[in-house]
Amino acid sequence: MASFIGGQVARSIHDHFQDLQSKRRFDPCDLASGRAYVASYVSFIHYVEGLDSAARRAAESHYPDAPGTQADSHKGTPALS
Repeated sequence: MASFIGGQVARSIHDHFQDLQSKRRFDPCDLASGRAYVASYVSFIHYVEGLDSAARRAAESHYPDAPGTQADSHKGTPALS
């Protein structure tokens, strides 16, 4: 399953990046092309950030005491009464 999902994610990152690269060299006087590039850039960045966020969220919810998670950072902190 991990292999399948990893492959799908890798292909999707590649597709988003290829779309971004294809719009990189645009005529600065062509507003529509500039906007298309910016839209592609924003889409790529948000996609990758979303993947990162989902991966971190999954780890924290399944392994609440794992090193680096929020629960781990509170170890040794006195409880509030």
